[in-house]
Amino acid sequence: MVSEVDLQIGRVVDALEESGNMDNTIIVFASDNGLAMGQNGLIGKQSLYEHSVGVPMAIITPDGLSSGKRSDALCYLYDLYPTLCDLMGLDVPVSVTGKSLKPVMEGKQEQIREQFFLAYSNQQRAVVSGDYKYIIYNVEGKITEQLFNLQKDPGELVNLAVELTEKKNELHDLLMNQMVENHDFCDLTQPLWWKDGHKLTWDELINLYVFE
Repeated sequence: MVSEVDLQIGRVVDALEESGNMDNTIIVFASDNGLAMGQNGLIGKQSLYEHSVGVPMAIITPDGLSSGKRSDALCYLYDLYPTLCDLMGLDVPVSVTGKSLKPVMEGKQEQIREQFFLAYSNQQRAVVSGDYKYIIYNVEGKITEQLFNLQKDPGELVNLAVELTEKKNELHDLLMNQMVENHDFCDLTQPLWWKDGHKLTWDELINLYVFE
């Protein structure tokens, strides 16, 4: 699979060079979330662990702005739109909620976000702040909490939720604020978070946010 992707990227690059457009093109590579492949005892990608929420992303500009640079800045894929607008000198529409990564690419900032909000269906929510990630699960009313130090434990194998209660509570409150800010349909103050607690069906999922 990696060899196939590499081959197709090579075809795009070759075409840009042959057409003379290589020096006038911003190249972005990104992907969908990947499978756990056994990590944390999981196979799929229906989790909020790093191996399933992280995706590869590379931005190559004609002026070499990001050449040879690697960043740990927290970002979403929807940050690509304002980033590309910023790189091309275009105004970003006021309706856009993403943030430009250009300051990070220029080395002017290390982060564009202090917190990172994560969600899966109506059963998992998480927030990342500093070195820590807090995850909370609700499966048919059973609540489970996890707290990981991502710097010391990148594999998310040591749950610190009981040991670091104060930090867990701090991130729990931060998560609730992030849920409000992101117009989350779930409510952590309710026993089942959403309706009767059944896992979202596809039809329910695609109709959650419908605007006239």
